[in-house]
Amino acid sequence: YARQETVEPLGKLKHYLGAGIPGALSLVLGVLFVFLAILRLLQHLPDSEASYRSLVPYAVAGIFVLAVAVVCFQKARRSMRAGDDGSKAGAR
Repeated sequence: YARQETVEPLGKLKHYLGAGIPGALSLVLGVLFVFLAILRLLQHLPDSEASYRSLVPYAVAGIFVLAVAVVCFQKARRSMRAGDDGSKAGAR
């Protein structure tokens, strides 16, 4: 009983962390690069040096990051409600 309640959940945790941490780091790195690309692209457009318009590239890039965060949180919430662990039912 002790093995069932300790070792097996730790094995599942190892599986989740083994896939989750590299996936999260890849997602963060990808979003960071796209954020910087959007920011640099918008900064090089004409007339982006005007007073308030210099903030527009930062606002647009920030909205992109917020949109990605919202999509990720919605997906995580849906996945937790459904009890979906990302594995196929027939794989067990």
